[in-house]
Amino acid sequence: FTVGWTDESDPQHVYLYSYDVNGEPVGQKRAVSADESSSLRGSDEIEMAELTDGSLAAVWEATASGNQDIYGRVLATSLPVFGELSSIAKLNSVDSGAQINPGIASLPDNRFVMV
Repeated sequence: FTVGWTDESDPQHVYLYSYDVNGEPVGQKRAVSADESSSLRGSDEIEMAELTDGSLAAVWEATASGNQDIYGRVLATSLPVFGELSSIAKLNSVDSGAQINPGIASLPDNRFVMV
């Protein structure tokens, strides 16, 4: 199983970590809100869904350019390392006001819906 959490240190990121059936850690923790091209400070409220191919979709809120927006990415769960299947993407299309508290659900055709 995989858990997600927010690290309150600076910069604030959301992380994933996997455990085996005995509750023992597997692999390394992964900063989901950072990759080679971007690092989103103020990340919080991570939600995840397993897709039909076994990959993991994650969404979270983050503050970038003064706005609170919803971001997401898809990660391969081939442990011990979460592999990148997509880069970080801004998911909300509305830019006015705060976009917070994302929710996610997987669809049967290996896609996901975010609300």
